[in-house]
Amino acid sequence: MPDTDMAAPIKYVTLKYIADNDATISALRSGEVDLTDNVPANQVDVVKNDPNLCLLAELVNGCIMMKYNLDEDHITSNEDIRKAILYAINQDEVVAVKNGLGGKAYTAMTMLKNDNDLIPDPSKVQEHLNNYYASLGK
Repeated sequence: MPDTDMAAPIKYVTLKYIADNDATISALRSGEVDLTDNVPANQVDVVKNDPNLCLLAELVNGCIMMKYNLDEDHITSNEDIRKAILYAINQDEVVAVKNGLGGKAYTAMTMLKNDNDLIPDPSKVQEHLNNYYASLGK
């Protein structure tokens, strides 16, 4: 809001693209850049422990998805293989690897909590693998 007490004392904004995540954090720590919107999970503690920096974290609606090759001759065209993979993924472990910065995906479209809590289940993995092998005649 220019010409008010709320006007930001900023004349210019320069955007700098740094391809390497570690270099981005180095630039932030050295004062070369003032802000980044992407702190890699392995650098979160570095930023948190730097007294000159502030880390703001917020869960946003976005998911990392795995897409399958559904061509007839590809193994993932088989529904049982896809279900075996689904039940093999432990989302709690994925969130832990990201230092707790993130959440579970309840569908491919949202991280909003609902009744689609996918719990890893080794018995279902084995069941679907057995179905797959049976379909091959093994």
